[in-house]
Amino acid sequence: MYEPVWDEDGREAGKKHQEAEQQPRISRTLEKQTVRVIASKSLQLSSYAELTALLQQPFSKFARGDPRDLIQIRPPALCSVCYNLDPYAAPQDRSGEDGTRAWAKAEYAIPPDTPVAKIKISKSAELLESAQHGCLTCAIIATSLSGVSPGWEEGESFMHLFLAPNLPLVVRLQHGSTSSLRTGKESMVDLGVLLPEGSAMNWDIEITVSEEKKPQALEIEIYKRNIAPEQSTVGDLVLGELIRDIGTATPVSQHAGSVECYKFIKTHVERCMLSHNCSSSGHLPKLPDRVIWVKAPQSETPSGIRLVESQTHGKKRAPYLTLSYCWGPVSPSTFMTDESSLETHKAGIAYTGLPPLFQDVVDLARLLGIEYVWIDRLCIVQGSSTDFARQAPKMGTIYGNATLTIAAASATSESDRILVERDLKWSTYDLKITEPSMGKLSFQVRRRSQPLGMEARGGDYGKVSTRAWIWQERMLSARTIFFTQSALKFECHAHSIWEGFGEGVTGPSWSAQLDNVTYKTWMNLVEEYTQRDITRPADRLPAMAATMRRIAKARGWSPLYGMWASAPIDSLGWHAKEWDGPGFRHLCRVHPGFYAPTWSWASVEGPVSYVNVKRMDAYDPAVADLEVTKWDAASGVITVRGRVIATEVRCEVTESPFPEEEEVGDSNPSASEEKTFDYHYNIPGLTQRGVGAMPITADVALQPWTGVINGENVSTVIRVPDGELWPEKSWSGNCLCLMVQRQTLRCLVLVLGQSRRVPGAWERIATVDGLEPTLFDLAARVVFEIA
Repeated sequence: MYEPVWDEDGREAGKKHQEAEQQPRISRTLEKQTVRVIASKSLQLSSYAELTALLQQPFSKFARGDPRDLIQIRPPALCSVCYNLDPYAAPQDRSGEDGTRAWAKAEYAIPPDTPVAKIKISKSAELLESAQHGCLTCAIIATSLSGVSPGWEEGESFMHLFLAPNLPLVVRLQHGSTSSLRTGKESMVDLGVLLPEGSAMNWDIEITVSEEKKPQALEIEIYKRNIAPEQSTVGDLVLGELIRDIGTATPVSQHAGSVECYKFIKTHVERCMLSHNCSSSGHLPKLPDRVIWVKAPQSETPSGIRLVESQTHGKKRAPYLTLSYCWGPVSPSTFMTDESSLETHKAGIAYTGLPPLFQDVVDLARLLGIEYVWIDRLCIVQGSSTDFARQAPKMGTIYGNATLTIAAASATSESDRILVERDLKWSTYDLKITEPSMGKLSFQVRRRSQPLGMEARGGDYGKVSTRAWIWQERMLSARTIFFTQSALKFECHAHSIWEGFGEGVTGPSWSAQLDNVTYKTWMNLVEEYTQRDITRPADRLPAMAATMRRIAKARGWSPLYGMWASAPIDSLGWHAKEWDGPGFRHLCRVHPGFYAPTWSWASVEGPVSYVNVKRMDAYDPAVADLEVTKWDAASGVITVRGRVIATEVRCEVTESPFPEEEEVGDSNPSASEEKTFDYHYNIPGLTQRGVGAMPITADVALQPWTGVINGENVSTVIRVPDGELWPEKSWSGNCLCLMVQRQTLRCLVLVLGQSRRVPGAWERIATVDGLEPTLFDLAARVVFEIA
């Protein structure tokens, strides 16, 4: 074997580096990188010069097979910073016992035995120093970041590298610092967590900053370019073995209305319809009661667009599109179908009279060869409670039977277009790493369309990800194409695919949770759903009713106020999410009317969490201590049997040093216009701020109440009714603590006050997670009602 060492000393003197091309191309030469080129004796090379000439030869003229079998690269020593981007040698990101999955297995559909690596670089300066000392792979990362975010290396930062074979390399850069902490068994006991003997918990602590020109986190993808072999030299192919595990991908189109985007949509819709079972029926779908006909004969209307009613229309079954979008502000000039325009729209709709978003949807339908479109604002008679009541229960079939749902993720209202040119920040950059005597490595770099881990939580596609009705529309649709600001995303119930990824690089489908829903995944869905906005609080349950009906039909579960009667303990274990900023904010609000009983998360408006009951601990599992003996759907009253402690809630009210922020949680009203207050709730003898168990988490703002219920004088604690002022002075009031489930050192408790709506019953006001279960050992089990 002929083994010349390819390093700086072996290069010809005076060799010049190639000039860097202007962005979006980035060029760099190999410097101080020691690799070993090993040529087979069968090549009959006698000198270094002959090997150099062979490496520069076009691959199309190499007649001896695959040059990578005859000329091999022996990589340099393993870099302690980037591990040479080798997913087999780098630290593995393993799935956890708590159900968490390795990053690539959660993000993509990959074989179960695929190695998945995650490298933490505590200081980005370490990577820069490694690159300066000759590490090729560290240099690739540093150069890629410079192309996407010039000046990224200024200031303190850290990063994570995410590696898996045949996938793009993901680099996450965060400005700030990081450290770690190891907590032993004894320290965790103080927190109410029981660990196995000899074990400990490792905590990663990250302090991040966000500046105007330095976002808190930047994620980029680095991938190989798809280059035809005839365009490569022998050296290009051989050199590519240095980084063999980085996958290939394709650039994203710069315009969402390009031919490439149209082909992407058509290809994946047709493939799904032929290969998957995502539709509810294999037959042509039944058209909704009203649809927009976008290929009407011009003899009927010059634009070819009119509203038709399927009962009187010639076709009752045909492919159709649905639109999922955010409504803009409604005004007298808003384009919609109401009682006054219904007959006019049935006669014909001018293309130029449609809002820009609706025009784009018409264009897409025509390009895809689909004649009918369903848009709620045009196909439901607005202002008619009768028509809405008739159409709302049909949402499941309207979206479920559609050939495709267009999710206008890049639009904020019907006034925005989706077939537009994309912002330059989503541009793709070419990266070339060149060794003049040998060959080049060609990569492309771009920002990630979605941060890692975001897809599992439903994704962040702009304003459409903030609306409650759209949550259901996505859940019920058989196929959805998302027009995001950065790229298209296709999702059906079999998988999801982002524009710009290589063939076969697919991910899981968020909407497929509906097909395989469990009580735990339902909790995840509720958490995501309650963070979304809804214009009318009364619509919170109707906006998910069709989803619950589909689950009930498939699973045989009994839906009850957004929860499941067949999983009482898990259903009851929600708590209001807490404000994590300065001062105090209630993130949940009381509804202006009665929409659900207090034991349901739907009784409040705002984000809730099920983290207390989703906690998985194989060593110390949670055990239900409460029994729900009866559910009364009509009255919203449940009958329970459990251990209770009669006690009181105390609230410490202090003037807040932080001014009230607009549109953050509840409005924190007070009698004094210039003052705001912080509220800290606790139960004397059971909870105490900063020591032992966590303080109680109030569902909404609370207040003491004294009055007569059913002929008896009552002193209790209630939720502050909508529109009433919050207390400005500290107070206390009587309550009950009801244990729901327990572990060895901690238990989950509901805090209850007496009900004014249902005499003799109790109402939920708060939760406590972390009380010692022994506090309830002497408590009697009693039967009572919660309304």
